[in-house]
Amino acid sequence: MYFYFVILGLIKSWEFVNLNIHEALFYLGFYVQFLLKNMPKVKTNSSAKKRFRVTRNKKILHKQAGKRHNLDKKSQSRIRKLRKAAPLSEGHSASILKFKMPYSR
Repeated sequence: MYFYFVILGLIKSWEFVNLNIHEALFYLGFYVQFLLKNMPKVKTNSSAKKRFRVTRNKKILHKQAGKRHNLDKKSQSRIRKLRKAAPLSEGHSASILKFKMPYSR
């Protein structure tokens, strides 16, 4: 439906005023191919790629904080439990999926 309006707009525009209908459609085909090949893409945020992982159920896992320093004060079981990735909250995961990782959905 979108391309139909694009075609109508191009035929009525100044580019096709002096052309007959066959020439106009010929050039219009090239323009439509150009549009299809050069659609804008959204880049995935590089920092989000490195910090988060998306599961099959669209949950986002992140590395837990508290395992960088002062480990002598923490118990071994606490350090061991901090190894696992934890799921991100629903509100944060929705915004990260939408804005930072658009192609992971």
